Amino acid sequence: MPILRDLTSFEQRSFIHLVQNRMNGEDFAEIDGALLENMMSNDAEKELAQLSEESNYALKNRYRHQRQTMDYADPRKMPIDETKVRDLLRN
Repeated sequence: MPILRDLTSFEQRSFIHLVQNRMNGEDFAEIDGALLENMMSNDAEKELAQLSEESNYALKNRYRHQRQTMDYADPRKMPIDETKVRDLLRN
């Protein structure tokens, strides 16, 4: 989740200054780009949105298939599971 997106511009500058100070003289310029990119990117949100979209699409298609096809299917021609086979063979 992006950290800097919800902050104001003053808070963003203050946060970056805090990160620079905590690095204690290490070369901030090398990690600056990657660090800020990770803070501001919304890759995780995009991935979650994609998973949610796929899940909703599959659910919609299952419902549509059930309503358009399976509701009108002949139950005698449908395959049965093994528990029903056992019951049929017992009786």
